[in-house]
Amino acid sequence: MQSVKLTEEALVRDFSKGALVWYYFRQDSRILYIYSRQADEAVLELLESKGKVDDCSVEQLLNNQIAGNAYDYIVGVDVIEESRYPQKLLNICHGLLKPEGRLVIGTENRYAIKYICGDRDPYTNHNFDGIENYRRLSAADRDSIAGRCYSMAELKSMLGQAGFDNDKFYSVMPSLQETQLVYAEGYEPVEELAMRYFPLYNYPDSVFLEEQYLYTDLIKNGMFHKMANAYIIECSIDGQFDNTLHATISLDRGHDNALVTSICEHGGVRNVLKKAVYEEGIHKLKEMQDNLNDLHARGINVVDSSVENDTFVMPYVDAPVAMNELKIIAKTDKNAFLKAMDDMYELILNSSEHTGVLSEKDKNSADGRDVGPVLEKGYIDMVPLNCFYDESAKDAKSRFIYYDQEFYWENCPAKAVMYRSIMIIYDGTDKEFERIVQRGELFDRYGLSECEDMWQRMSSRFTDVLRNQKPLRPYYENKRIDGITALRDESDRTGMRIVIELRRDVNANVILNRLFKYTQLQDTFGVIMLSLVNNEPKVLNLLEMLKYYLAHQEDVITRRTKYDLNKAEERAHILKGLIIALDNIDRVITIIRGSANVAIAKESLIKEFSLSEAQAQAIVDMRLRALTGLEREKIEDELKELEAKIKEYKEILGDRKKLLLVIRKEILEISEKFADKRRTVIDSDITDFSDEDLIPNEPVIITRTNLGYIKRQSLDNFKDQRRGGKGIKGMQTVEDDYVEELFATMTHDSLLFFTNQGRVYKLKGYQIPESSRTSRGTAVINLLNLMPDEKISAIIPVTKGVLSDENKLFMSTKNGIVKKTNIMDFSNINKNGLRALTLDEDDELIGVRVTDGTKKIILVTKLGQCILFDENDVRSMGRTARGVKGINLAANDHVIGMQITPNVASDGNEEDYLLLVSENGFGKRTQISEFTPQRRGGKGIKCYKIVEKSGNLVGFKLVNRSQGLMIITDEGIIIKIKCDDISINGRVTTGVKLINLENDIKVAAIAKIDGMSEETEEEGSENSES
Repeated sequence: MQSVKLTEEALVRDFSKGALVWYYFRQDSRILYIYSRQADEAVLELLESKGKVDDCSVEQLLNNQIAGNAYDYIVGVDVIEESRYPQKLLNICHGLLKPEGRLVIGTENRYAIKYICGDRDPYTNHNFDGIENYRRLSAADRDSIAGRCYSMAELKSMLGQAGFDNDKFYSVMPSLQETQLVYAEGYEPVEELAMRYFPLYNYPDSVFLEEQYLYTDLIKNGMFHKMANAYIIECSIDGQFDNTLHATISLDRGHDNALVTSICEHGGVRNVLKKAVYEEGIHKLKEMQDNLNDLHARGINVVDSSVENDTFVMPYVDAPVAMNELKIIAKTDKNAFLKAMDDMYELILNSSEHTGVLSEKDKNSADGRDVGPVLEKGYIDMVPLNCFYDESAKDAKSRFIYYDQEFYWENCPAKAVMYRSIMIIYDGTDKEFERIVQRGELFDRYGLSECEDMWQRMSSRFTDVLRNQKPLRPYYENKRIDGITALRDESDRTGMRIVIELRRDVNANVILNRLFKYTQLQDTFGVIMLSLVNNEPKVLNLLEMLKYYLAHQEDVITRRTKYDLNKAEERAHILKGLIIALDNIDRVITIIRGSANVAIAKESLIKEFSLSEAQAQAIVDMRLRALTGLEREKIEDELKELEAKIKEYKEILGDRKKLLLVIRKEILEISEKFADKRRTVIDSDITDFSDEDLIPNEPVIITRTNLGYIKRQSLDNFKDQRRGGKGIKGMQTVEDDYVEELFATMTHDSLLFFTNQGRVYKLKGYQIPESSRTSRGTAVINLLNLMPDEKISAIIPVTKGVLSDENKLFMSTKNGIVKKTNIMDFSNINKNGLRALTLDEDDELIGVRVTDGTKKIILVTKLGQCILFDENDVRSMGRTARGVKGINLAANDHVIGMQITPNVASDGNEEDYLLLVSENGFGKRTQISEFTPQRRGGKGIKCYKIVEKSGNLVGFKLVNRSQGLMIITDEGIIIKIKCDDISINGRVTTGVKLINLENDIKVAAIAKIDGMSEETEEEGSENSES
């Protein structure tokens, strides 16, 4: 059957059917539909398909303006709470029903969990009004509001007074307006509702708790139905009811895929029924049965099912859902869990023939990567949420019993189905499970990591069509936010990501601000101040809350102290008796030995030593070992300790100040023990959505300093000058900072930020904040999600010309490891960055350069070794590879830098030199021609003679005569020198002193300056690079 494409308005219109579409109406019935203000067309349409329908307003019914009588059903939604005379309304409905008739009404719950979470009352627009039974409303207010909600107990009372002695409540989630789940009274959910349910609120700005995560505890404590958001109430005169226990409604899928799944019970036997809501979806039931038949034919265990009278029927299986059972298995035996996951993956592999052919769209997404086996039919719903797990089955693979296989994709990679399975297992709140089995461990086990972005997109594609993005749908479909064309969920194991596509004519910042205003992307969290005071609920202000809390603490500590005092006095009393006995031990022994029984012994002891009953009992119970001197000493010490405690307890009870000091001390101890660091991040940069089409692509200058400040400047800030000009001041730096990198790029070009920890981040040129010519700029850590102790090692501007397969990125580490990677491997980098290379534990990235296959690489170590080799000695590797050895280091040596030789001399005439600087301020220039190329991995040759006065090398640069050098010490002293003023020396020499250093001051870093002149030096303006 040809599918019908629905408009957004038509889809929204049908949502209200969900409250009743699951309920079984006898065909050809007489139905009275009542409404409060205006008839709901979708509900009226549904009822008209079941029989002859009369409709009237509540006002007409109360005024006896309805002509008919003897109805099979009377149906209404929101009529009880919006009626001024609900009891009279119910009385009239009772009189209009046949003896076997039913009253079916939908109503909100006054004690709904959504109101506890902070959603405002729909009739007063205030928090907690319904929970407090509207006690704060004046008589005038009560007359002015459009209605009020009632609790389950209040509704049952009103129904009973109207003559409805038989009623059945169905709990509705999340609301009557968009019903997704229905549970009959007495039937509790068995699944984790956080997996199935996303709450909807009238006022999301006032909500401060996550409703979906509260249901597990409500179910455990028998509060689920009492705190349901809304009810469908079925009232019967003859005591007969609908046999539905649970229903799942999916009207948001559109007409083709909209189904109602019900668990029904007949004569103690339960079955699961699936029905299409619309005629266009009947074919889906047959397709589901065909899919299950195909899986069964391939040896996969499925639930017995059939399609009868356009209804999919299968027995209710009393077995746990695999998703929950697998988590339980993991907590007791991780290896058994992994074996079960292996069995599940093998079932996925065996579910269809393998074609090895991808669709064109998926081919482009794979981009040449190995996606593993490709299934002719990929059953995308073959996930642990859609199968039972029978641990009693002998064959491990038969333990998985699949059902609800509605969908399949042609030519689908098996790994895409496995990715969905793993993501569904982790899509919950079981932190204990996540600690036992890391998600990344499963990704690596089944080879999902390499193409994770592809599996994520395929999964998102499926849910986009199926779910219409429930989290934002109410705001999008009601046009509160106009201009959104598509929503895409790209959440994965690294975090949540929702992509919102906009029309080209809308402003992204305006849309973002409206999302912040109307959704929970940005939220204000309130504190619930509703408390029980003397067993009465009251809303307190902060001062009252603190007073009542302190009063409660005073009461608790007073009672505790009285209890402790009583126990201490009782024990001290016993100890005093024992000491009397020990002082008179010979006489005590004589009395006890001479007594006929214990009672006579106790009486004699009491009489002779004036003891109490308890003391005498303790003496006769005393063991012989208590006669030793050590035991006596212990008794005396214990008595002293108790007397001190008794004194302390009496002081606390007699002095309120001391009592308050105890409260203060205990509160501080609780704070010290349980307080932890803030887990949320306060980020000033919330405008993370950018549209390049609105930003002109123009040349800019990017500047970065040694201390991590970066800024963007327009090229217009720098005027052309004649050679020998003084220049202009390009940046205001602090005394111990200097410009480390300066380069020109375009606003639309990407900048790759490589860090010492081997990660890479990406920003566009326009995402670098624009600053004035003399400003310091913005700290890089405010722009990138850097990890602790992570610092920028290099910035690589990537223009359109650079981004090609011919260009490579060449990297070097402190331990002499080098790696060459295709620059295209870094074309897709998310906000959290990517791993650029795998580092050893004690290693770090020190340099990155762009190469084109014609360059030579120079590495220099702190002990004066140098190696020059062709970049083609290093083969191209994958992005996360470790790399290969560039230089063989001696003990206690490490690489201090990497440079790349140009193809020719700097300007065609000037010769290039290697400029080396030591930690004690010595340096030299050596001609490049003195360094003979070698194969990579060797020990290299001597490039600098290390002596006691020079110290080890700290840096080197490839320079020419027209350039300059900036030297900065660990005390923040900076000196600038012309390279032409530095002497040229042989390879194995120390050079000359470049800077006079006092005491223990050392050179910290050096930077190269282009085009240095006398005027530039005086002005303090320079262009430098690392």
